[in-house]
Amino acid sequence: MAATIDAAEADLNCLFPEAGNQRSFCYPCYQSYVGAGTQRQSYVPLVTERFIVGRGGGERPNNPALIDLAYTWSWALEGHSAEQMIAYIEQAVSQGHWAILCMHGVGAEHIAVSTEALATTIDFLNRERRRIWTDTVVRIGAYIHRQRQ
Repeated sequence: MAATIDAAEADLNCLFPEAGNQRSFCYPCYQSYVGAGTQRQSYVPLVTERFIVGRGGGERPNNPALIDLAYTWSWALEGHSAEQMIAYIEQAVSQGHWAILCMHGVGAEHIAVSTEALATTIDFLNRERRRIWTDTVVRIGAYIHRQRQ
């Protein structure tokens, strides 16, 4: 896993040097392990060494004081309406938590969120930008990391 992650990062750094090696890691299919049974091993430690934030799956917002930044919870948006997404965001805001929204596609056929639902949610976030901090996972993760220190 280390060799695979490092090779992918090297390729991404060549293709997108402006990112400055500041990316988050998304666990494929939210799985943070390889192998099965007695051979099953977590690769969260590899992600911890290489990334500010690792994004996994989860159905609730992240408590910034407690969440393991190496495996944060992200909510899969596919099939959800704008109203559901906005309600999820508002729940996070009311708790002082961090909502990470995850999507594989927009307006497509495979595990996608509708273009209209996403546009409505983005419009909502834009209107509420003074109240709701919207940013990259890397920037918010780095902020949480600094606050913990």
